[in-house]
Amino acid sequence: MTDGRDVNRNVSRDLGGGPGREVICLPRGKRALWFLVAAAAAGAVAAVLRSARSGGPPDIGAGVGLLLALLGVAALRKAAARVRADAYGVHVRTLLSRRSVPWHQVAELLVRRKYSRTDRGPKTRRVLLALHDGGRRLLPLPRGRSGDDPAFEATLDALRALHRRHGGPESAHARVVPYPATGSGWALPLGLCALPPPRTHPPCAGTPATAAGPGCGC
Repeated sequence: MTDGRDVNRNVSRDLGGGPGREVICLPRGKRALWFLVAAAAAGAVAAVLRSARSGGPPDIGAGVGLLLALLGVAALRKAAARVRADAYGVHVRTLLSRRSVPWHQVAELLVRRKYSRTDRGPKTRRVLLALHDGGRRLLPLPRGRSGDDPAFEATLDALRALHRRHGGPESAHARVVPYPATGSGWALPLGLCALPPPRTHPPCAGTPATAAGPGCGC
């Protein structure tokens, strides 16, 4: 068993009845992710109830609830991801779908390298399945950083060994495919943009307002 130091936990084990190996990729810190999901859900429900009890238009509490819900969905996506490879092929499970790709459909395994916008940002790597029909399938796991990442390299080697044994790879090496630079994510900006403006008091029927300030102190 090999524990990834970055964002994934990988398990390789022998399959009965042959020399094949089963590779299982799980997200690292899965308990922490599920705790974050539960905390986000509780915070979102509390914010919605507070907004409902106030009886007025959506306030800052509703915006906080929406932000917590978005963060909870992001954590849930990571916690639900799972990749398993065996003699048949690669089996991918995400939050919304499950898919299997047999080895005879896979032409080669590529490494997608994703650069950050800044030179100081990390360069992440993921495995990309290149199919014989020209399509490509990006695996949610494993994930690794460019440079010294023995957990990612070991998982990639195990996947390539399964492909060589049960499929027909077109390349003897794992080619690296660059990916355009992207930002850090959408959840936080979208949540902040969704925050409603603060409540303002309606104009009172007292003394009319002047250029110097409001007309009354209500």
